[in-house]
Amino acid sequence: MRVVTVLAAVLVAGVLAVAVWMVSAEGAPGTAAQSPSAHGHTAARMALHRLWQRSISANADSAPAFLAYHGHQFLYVLAGNNSSNCNPGNPVRRGTLYAFNAGSGKKLWTRATSGPSRCTTAGPAVDRGLHRVYAPGLDGKLHAYDAVSGTEITGHGWPFRVTLMPDVEKVSSTPFVHGRYVYVATSGFIGDQGHYQGHLVTIDTKTNTAHVFNSLCSNITTLLGPTSGAANYCPFVESGLFGRGQGVRDPVNGDVYIVSGNGPWNGRTNWGDSVLKLNPAGTRLLDSFTPTDQAYLEGSDLDLGSTTPGVLPPLRVGGQTYHLLVQAGKGPVSPGSGAAIRLLNRDNLSGTGQVGRLGGDLADVTAPGDTAVLTAPAVWSHGGQAWAFYANDSGIAAYRVTHSNGVWHLGTVWSKGTAGTTPIIHKGALYVLHNSGITVYDPATGAIKWSGPFGPVHWEYPLVTHGRLFATDEHGKVVAYAITGK
Repeated sequence: MRVVTVLAAVLVAGVLAVAVWMVSAEGAPGTAAQSPSAHGHTAARMALHRLWQRSISANADSAPAFLAYHGHQFLYVLAGNNSSNCNPGNPVRRGTLYAFNAGSGKKLWTRATSGPSRCTTAGPAVDRGLHRVYAPGLDGKLHAYDAVSGTEITGHGWPFRVTLMPDVEKVSSTPFVHGRYVYVATSGFIGDQGHYQGHLVTIDTKTNTAHVFNSLCSNITTLLGPTSGAANYCPFVESGLFGRGQGVRDPVNGDVYIVSGNGPWNGRTNWGDSVLKLNPAGTRLLDSFTPTDQAYLEGSDLDLGSTTPGVLPPLRVGGQTYHLLVQAGKGPVSPGSGAAIRLLNRDNLSGTGQVGRLGGDLADVTAPGDTAVLTAPAVWSHGGQAWAFYANDSGIAAYRVTHSNGVWHLGTVWSKGTAGTTPIIHKGALYVLHNSGITVYDPATGAIKWSGPFGPVHWEYPLVTHGRLFATDEHGKVVAYAITGK
């Protein structure tokens, strides 16, 4: 995770998410400084009309969260970064959670944290069952608030500590909620500064307990600390869980996937550059995928975990059902080739039926422009086929999985040379923030359905729900659009 490419000095991406066949997760890069507008180019009878715009302090460097409850609709935004992107010389110092009326844009309440962490690039997460909203704090804790009143939930472990080293570890990706569990992943700051390790904290809201899975020294099941010789000290560093959308859930069996960036690998306790499959409680490692060129990726700072896994819809081939996923990253399959997107069997990640083995790719294809992916994918089921969409500094592309003569293929269907942040699919339309604009594509063909201006973006990406699009920009704006047509 040491070096991150920037497009025109503004990079992009950002969220921890559920893998759903019609919805995606994260973001990529942008530039310019144009203000949002209600006007844009329309094709294929679709249009976006701006409903409202509000200002926030600093930047919300991810996606908003939405909750419909008792006839009311709420929008939540976590402003935890600034335009210097976690620069140690310009820390944020204060992370602020905002609650808005999603219809009118009226600000309802705010809650803030401060602490030794200099930023978070995560967004808030909503617990619809408990009517809570969760937000990572700059104090190294996950905070829970009543979704309507904003009253903080305290006691029985809340707020839950998710790192003992908030000065060198941050929550990069949005927490993910499913059922009784809340998943929080940590990483380091840009530049790999300090003695940090990536880990996943799984909080059980029924028992108010937490379990820790460390991507390095996974034999230690508590939060790691900085004191050499202590029981919770790990001598190895890095392997951060920083890719947008960490904590993807498998809709088939509820298992959870995370992916690490860099760090050492030994197939037993150290899991650098690996896709890791955990049980829903986060207490047990079930399977793993590690590229055969892991040592090269680690030595060259070409993190596999620069993006989250994309869990594909089930595919029927020859009377058998297959469960696959795609995993992109910064690096190639072999030195000298372009950054790769790998197709994996999530029922047997290594192809050997064993944890801690190298290899297992079913098929590989290069990412847009052959360059690193720092965003989460969108996945789609269409015509009985599985599709994945990626955006990066070089463009946007659609990939489709096929199978012939006993061989899996991952092929490019269409591509555009326009950089973008995490793509989102909703009701048969592909939404992308990029280069100070919003573009809506036909996911099957790449044809533009609508486009219009937007503010500059970094890791920001949109939320599309209830006939509206919500997004934030680097100018500290929160914007809501109505979507008409199709």
